[in-house]
Amino acid sequence: MPVYESAVLIRSAQLGKEMVAAMRGQPVVICRGHGITSAAASVEQAVLQAISLDALARMSLQVSAAGGTLRDIADADWDDLPDLGSGFNVEAAWRHEVARLGVQPS
Repeated sequence: MPVYESAVLIRSAQLGKEMVAAMRGQPVVICRGHGITSAAASVEQAVLQAISLDALARMSLQVSAAGGTLRDIADADWDDLPDLGSGFNVEAAWRHEVARLGVQPS
């Protein structure tokens, strides 16, 4: 997980470029002292990335608290993941999250 080490408020183009460089091509970066920044093609996708990161962080804490060891997923395992098809997309995931909130999307 990339970390932007400076705790300053990103308030200039130069600071923004530094934060983007810290992302190292990843969609999410931890901004020390602030939380995360999620970059995506849409607001929905950025929010879904943040929700996924939060869930992963919670699971990681639970594993660590139980005395377990966190391990990265092997590249071969990533390569072996199935193509879930066009039905598994940002819009479907977004509808799921909105439904969990119990609100009607606009």
